[in-house]
Amino acid sequence: MAKSLFLTYLFWLIGGIFGLHHFYLQRDRHAFIWWISVGGYFGLGWIRDLWRIPKYVKDANEDVDYIEELTEKMRKQSTPVSSSARLFGQVMIADALGYLIQGAFPTEYLTQYQITLLSAFLVPLAAAIELYASEQSRQCRDNPETICSFSTQLIWWELKHPLLPTYDSNTCLFWTHVRVCSKGLCLLTCCLDIKDSIISTTALSTNNGVSTGVHLVGNVGRHQGSLLIALLGAYLTIPLYFFIPNSVVWTSLASSTLFNKYGKKWRRTPKRKHSLVWRITILSLCGLLYISLWGSWFYFSCSMTDRNQEDIKCRDAARHFFKSPIWMEFKTVMRDLYIYARYHGWRDLWQQLLQSFDPKGEANAFKVLDLGPNASQGEITTRYRQLSRQWHPDRFSDPQAKYDAQETFISIQQAYAILSDTKSQRLSLNQKDRENP
Repeated sequence: MAKSLFLTYLFWLIGGIFGLHHFYLQRDRHAFIWWISVGGYFGLGWIRDLWRIPKYVKDANEDVDYIEELTEKMRKQSTPVSSSARLFGQVMIADALGYLIQGAFPTEYLTQYQITLLSAFLVPLAAAIELYASEQSRQCRDNPETICSFSTQLIWWELKHPLLPTYDSNTCLFWTHVRVCSKGLCLLTCCLDIKDSIISTTALSTNNGVSTGVHLVGNVGRHQGSLLIALLGAYLTIPLYFFIPNSVVWTSLASSTLFNKYGKKWRRTPKRKHSLVWRITILSLCGLLYISLWGSWFYFSCSMTDRNQEDIKCRDAARHFFKSPIWMEFKTVMRDLYIYARYHGWRDLWQQLLQSFDPKGEANAFKVLDLGPNASQGEITTRYRQLSRQWHPDRFSDPQAKYDAQETFISIQQAYAILSDTKSQRLSLNQKDRENP
């Protein structure tokens, strides 16, 4: 079924900040990116879509003229050229996912056994990916003792040397061997202690998030690319994490650069169409995973500093908040409002709420003149004259006292004007009601 340009713009207007128009056009990756980045980096992408939607609709409908133009572009350019917007999006999304995973990783709560398992899985995985991506398996056949990738050699050298000058089996957390060659055996032995394992495992997890972000943005629309290349670019920066823990931005730049230079190509065949249920299911699972990462970050890493410069975990602050006086008072007020609405009706409650906001400033005016809400016009006028004489600026000689008196005098003038106008309006309405019963 052909996609409507009108409906696309309508969805852009009512839910475009969360990618609803992209979901309608079956650009699910694009929709997910808009959802996690609130409209493409807080609305920038959403605004940019305003003049790009016609192109997206033509692509979704496989418009003949658009396909001919796209085919000519593919013929002239063997690989697609990324726009500055796509490059910016790759780095931003990769950065966001990298920092999120870095914050969501509960390193302080992991036991030695859990760190061993995580490192035993992630560290050999990193080496295997790099050895495979380097396409130098011939060196393994010629010399099985040679490490096949310079970048892998650098990474493992950094893992072994800065924190472990010797390889004592009593201090090692584990020994690992990696076999990835098509012929022959390529052995890589690594000895890690607890501190090394935490750094390497966190770095690898962060890099997985970064490469996912690069691959996600890089595969939007008619572009597609290899996740392996994005991972390789991210893993090349692992040594930085032993010296600069927050190296996510460099990882994002490295992964994006390598992906765009070596791992990107045109999507020459249309993507497979899936049912609406399947698409919603996949997007829901991805959304739940993303939300769970935020939940993990909030529980393990989020903290705030109080006035005594003490760090307080957000999870502890949230738990204490529900026992705080302000929350208890809020609960009491909401319960009283509910009881009032049950007995007097929701319309009367709404009127009471409007009155409590004092839209005309009448309640504050009575407070300034120190009068009750039932004061007559005569009482208002008498009180106004008394306070005007008391707070007239000419009665004060000190500059500061004179300034304060002037502010109070102005407040008295404004309060009297509000109450006088209100009384006059009500008097006129009452007179009209009597004349027209």
